[in-house]
Amino acid sequence: SIPMGVRKNTPKVAEEGRVHIVKAGETLYGISRKYKVKVDQIKKWNNLQSESLNIDQRISIGKQLEADEILEESLPFPGARKHFVQTSETLEQISAKRNVSMDSLKKWNNLRSNDLRIGQIIWYRNYDRSSEPMTVKEVFGKKIEQGVAKQIEDMEDTDKYLALHKTLPSGTLLEVRNLMNNKKVFVRVVGQLPAAGLNENVIVRLTPKSFKRLGILDARAQVEITYYDD
Repeated sequence: SIPMGVRKNTPKVAEEGRVHIVKAGETLYGISRKYKVKVDQIKKWNNLQSESLNIDQRISIGKQLEADEILEESLPFPGARKHFVQTSETLEQISAKRNVSMDSLKKWNNLRSNDLRIGQIIWYRNYDRSSEPMTVKEVFGKKIEQGVAKQIEDMEDTDKYLALHKTLPSGTLLEVRNLMNNKKVFVRVVGQLPAAGLNENVIVRLTPKSFKRLGILDARAQVEITYYDD
């Protein structure tokens, strides 16, 4: 029995909206019993699609956990944000949706394969490289450029794999690689890309068919182009 005047040491009620840090061996059922709430409530508060948990995962109890309530020191890396894996969602789709490379996602989340499970937390960081200057290097006689690609606008014949480049002559064959998913396509330069205005930070413009082949879903993408500069 508990002596009079001594309050029993029970967890805070759900209405206070606290955060529980998952420990090894803990389950959603066990956490729900601890805080006297239902498993479905915890899943709703945390947008969980399954009952799978990770060690050190932050579980909100009592309210939806907002982004600004996540303490910086609790994040796996500065500026980290959460993505919850949905049904049938792949790492490639998350890469395209969050505009980060698959290699970065695997590194940040210690993934050894591309296999994912529903409800799994994938940490990512928003990083806009659109204002970065183009990088150029030469390897075994090949020129390699990395930077932003956009679509060609107002071109009559767009059902081909074509490109506009700032310096390369028409007829030059380029290998273009999408840095987000490693998909590649060969395109032929058919004209010069003006260096000013909307093309200031763009290294190449591609036809819509080329964008589709590369799996680019947005208006721009980070690409690598390889060619021989005779």
